[in-house]
Amino acid sequence: MSTDRPIASPLPAAVERNLRQLGEHLRIARKRRKQSLAAFAQRMQISIPTLRKLEAGDPAVSMASYATGFQRRWCAPESRHTSS
Repeated sequence: MSTDRPIASPLPAAVERNLRQLGEHLRIARKRRKQSLAAFAQRMQISIPTLRKLEAGDPAVSMASYATGFQRRWCAPESRHTSS
């Protein structure tokens, strides 16, 4: 016996919304830097499919991927901007 009920998301709506927004901000940052998916993924040291999932706000992407990618992309000494 099957039911036609939609499967409930395991995450609260606010969390899903925040993940989508975070992904959108990541996509905007990549596009503002005029970087391809391949270049941005390489810089973050993640795969292109993982970057696509990050940009889509996919909750299946591990927090380790988010943290590692952001740390390598924005916190590493070579990516810090200095005023000259």
